[in-house]
Amino acid sequence: MSLKELVFFRTKTELDAYLGMEEGYTEEEKEQQRQRFVSLYQVIEEAELEDEYQAWKESL
Repeated sequence: MSLKELVFFRTKTELDAYLGMEEGYTEEEKEQQRQRFVSLYQVIEEAELEDEYQAWKESL
């Protein structure tokens, strides 16, 4: 697995975890999970890989 694929996979995993948070989580826990996703997505943005990431997600 390449570094790019690893970052894509982890980003999707963190987003899925955030979107899957339902009742039983505090607002603080939800915000922490959102920040994990945002931090990873920022790496994708800085590398100008947003389009590739979206295509990768759609190919799953």
